[in-house]
Amino acid sequence: MRLPYPRPEDLPEPLKTVPPLNLFRAFGNAPAYADGLISLGLAGLGRLNLTPRQRELLILDTATSTASAYVTQAHIPLGQAAGITSEQASFIRQQKPLPGPFSPQEAALLAAGRELLQDATCTGDTIRRAHQLCGAQAVTETLVLVGYYRLVCGLANALAVEPDGQSRQMLPYAS
Repeated sequence: MRLPYPRPEDLPEPLKTVPPLNLFRAFGNAPAYADGLISLGLAGLGRLNLTPRQRELLILDTATSTASAYVTQAHIPLGQAAGITSEQASFIRQQKPLPGPFSPQEAALLAAGRELLQDATCTGDTIRRAHQLCGAQAVTETLVLVGYYRLVCGLANALAVEPDGQSRQMLPYAS
């Protein structure tokens, strides 16, 4: 880690009730943001209309696009628990063109996520296709989820946050 982690007794209150992951500890260096980052992250893990499988495909694709070892390692067990196959994981790791081994809905959401990451926007065609196949809520949740994980991956990369290993500690938060 390129910055020291705050001492446990100096962590803001919201960080005292979540698993002691290195990324969460790093959030403690920005206490004004910590509560919002934790709340947004936990909402993304457990309260979305996206299926757990769609969510994990999008997170792993974002982690791969940003070369985030931290987020990749943290979400491998969540992806496995959500039913992502080794073929699909390999496809994501290689950043192959879509649709690949995904349902039309998954491919449409992944396409929107990839465009957002690459261009900081999505074309009308991409949004229309995802909306037609998945609905407005799923498209919006996709864009927010990818944006949040882009921030998290960038922070983890910039600070060289050490991976926690395959963090099964988050499985109870991911429904």
